Amino acid sequence: MNHETSGSRPEFKTDFRYAVVAGWLILPALYLLFSLFMVSSVVLSFNPLEMSGQDLWVYIIYLSLTFYYLFVILSWVQRKKRLPLLMIIAYLVEILLTLYAWFVGAGGLLGIGILMVWILYFASSRRVKATFIR
Repeated sequence: MNHETSGSRPEFKTDFRYAVVAGWLILPALYLLFSLFMVSSVVLSFNPLEMSGQDLWVYIIYLSLTFYYLFVILSWVQRKKRLPLLMIIAYLVEILLTLYAWFVGAGGLLGIGILMVWILYFASSRRVKATFIR
């Protein structure tokens, strides 16, 4: 295991190169890469000049999310202290988009519980606080 105990609290070794994706952090990292792939594929697949109304708004949201996810990935690689907040915001946006899709009849609510778990993880994990320090 990659942590030592000091008294009753574990101290995580986060000075190695792959600490940003060690342990459970690999799952949100993969989710972030997958989300970036999905929103950027939508942005690259459609022409905004041929859209109007709701479709154009969805395109603008996905374009914004593409740049936001790129910013979050850069913060992740640089181990920025603000990353937990950025991930919580990303998950809240995903929840809102899922609720909107459910409201218009285009999706289910299955993923919301998983996203809530990751919000709690980034808000309270000692490993996250020890890993993202710059």
